[in-house]
Amino acid sequence: MTETFTLTANDGHTIDGRIWRTDSAPDLVVQLMHGMGEHIGRYEDFAKHLVERGFAVVGHNHRGHGQHAEQRGHFADQDGWNRVVEDAIAVHEHAGSEYPDVPRVLLGHSMGSFVAQDVASRTSSLAALALSGSTWPNRFALLPGWLMTRIVALANGRTGYSPALDNKGINALNKKVEPARTD
Repeated sequence: MTETFTLTANDGHTIDGRIWRTDSAPDLVVQLMHGMGEHIGRYEDFAKHLVERGFAVVGHNHRGHGQHAEQRGHFADQDGWNRVVEDAIAVHEHAGSEYPDVPRVLLGHSMGSFVAQDVASRTSSLAALALSGSTWPNRFALLPGWLMTRIVALANGRTGYSPALDNKGINALNKKVEPARTD
């Protein structure tokens, strides 16, 4: 059974979340954190797979992601990263209130793996941390992208959209997926 929920962050942002519940008491709660350019709905089949194995699953859309995103990819005008992490902690605490005596695991994919690591460093209520598609980038290799981002921000504003950045980022990753069924 899948339920939706909303939480209100400290700054008034609405956090859209889902809980996939088991028919009986779960053995574990898995909190999913999606990657950049994704939304929690993409994890529906995986969440159901976990539920079939006795786990409850909780997840939410990061700021700038999902159907209610005010601006695609934009976390916040100020302190965006910390706000994303604080949202994930709020969902983690919500899961704890739903299942107070059940161990909780964070599972973060790609960008979500970095959110999960930050959440893990700020909370002591985790049973485990699982990371998928995580990396330790070569900072020198990131320099061209950083410079391009700064130039685009000067030209289009800090929240301006750039097809060129999409092509160098998410779209470049998606070229490796065949057959690509979605953008």
